[in-house]
Amino acid sequence: MQSKRFLLPTAAGTLLALSLLIAPPVTAQGSLETELLSVIRDKSEAFYKADTANWQTFWIKDAQSSRSAVHKYGYSEQVGWEDLVAALKKDSQEEGKIDVSLTKFENVHVRTSGTLAFIEADERWAEAGSDSIVANIHSYTIFLQEKNGWKIANQIRVGTDTYAVNASNREYELNTIGYDLLNEKRVSEAIDLFALNVKLNPISWNAYDSLGEGYALAGDKKSAIKNYKKSLDLNPENEAGKKALAILEKQ
Repeated sequence: MQSKRFLLPTAAGTLLALSLLIAPPVTAQGSLETELLSVIRDKSEAFYKADTANWQTFWIKDAQSSRSAVHKYGYSEQVGWEDLVAALKKDSQEEGKIDVSLTKFENVHVRTSGTLAFIEADERWAEAGSDSIVANIHSYTIFLQEKNGWKIANQIRVGTDTYAVNASNREYELNTIGYDLLNEKRVSEAIDLFALNVKLNPISWNAYDSLGEGYALAGDKKSAIKNYKKSLDLNPENEAGKKALAILEKQ
């Protein structure tokens, strides 16, 4: 399965340049810091609940509003209010996976000048139903102050975890390259890569799911069913796998 692993809610140079023009840091534990971090947290919570109306209340709505996501596997950006809203409707489908109320902020730096504020922070995202950290994000956010409070004008989030050298990232990279090959119609090569991923990660339901998809595209029904069943043994809640298996078994 090719899943959206990093949903990180433009111009990086603009953000950093503006931050250098603003006054020295305010007190780390000050009320302004608390207010700005609350805006970031509440905005993210609305995103993961697909609450479009609430999410919009935290932003400056103009052609210069932007957000970017940077990680090892790619870069995405939306510039202008219409693009931001369109991306929200497309991407905010992760409700239940992240408990934003448990977000922890560390290494916070705030600079402010009049109605302009800049905040840089490490965000620790926790899994729903658990306080275990599932993502580490480094964020840069510019705020403008309006009559009804501070609003986000620009935001950049960097998925720092994606640059770590570990088994999880290797699995994800192999899976991603496999799907790149599928998109290029190089099915047999993709299957070879998915099979290697299964060998390296024998308890990964997602690796088996991807291998099953590769075999299905190659017309190898027996192997596809075998790997989808293995994926479901490891993760009975793999709904996409259930649907794919049901279709194969009816053929």
